[in-house]
Amino acid sequence: KHDYNNLNFAVLGLIVEQLSGMAYEDYLAEYVHKPAGVKDIVVSGNTLATRLPNECEYYGQDGKNPYGNDMIVSKAAGGMAANVEELMKLMATVDYGTKVPDILKKETLDLMYTPCDVYNRYAKGWRVNYPYITTWEAYHGGTLGGTSTIWTRGKDNVNGVVLCNSRSN
Repeated sequence: KHDYNNLNFAVLGLIVEQLSGMAYEDYLAEYVHKPAGVKDIVVSGNTLATRLPNECEYYGQDGKNPYGNDMIVSKAAGGMAANVEELMKLMATVDYGTKVPDILKKETLDLMYTPCDVYNRYAKGWRVNYPYITTWEAYHGGTLGGTSTIWTRGKDNVNGVVLCNSRSN
């Protein structure tokens, strides 16, 4: 069966640290961000007082605390701070495009975007086969306290990123 759970991404981050012997964010910086030309995706601050110098302020809805998540624990499950430009650079390296070289082999991209056998709307970290917006090939959205995000890999190499510093149910 298909059962999406952010905790699985947090565990995956710990596995990356264990196997690589590196902090998750250092591994990403060296083996993912650097080849993609990305320079500014880091673990978010845990509180308004510890947010990074160029990190936005997050806002809660309905009296909820937008800083209620431990970003060290949830760094691999959405706890990274990024801006649209950096995420678009990253997206351009995993979209089969020809203007920006991909950082993964075609066979790896094929595997990453292939729907799982038990739920044809989810692949390896990407939602696919979106029934309402047929111009999207793959997308992933997420919310944590104080955030709501989505990035899409569109057909014909038209990609997009939306980052919000608040969320509501």
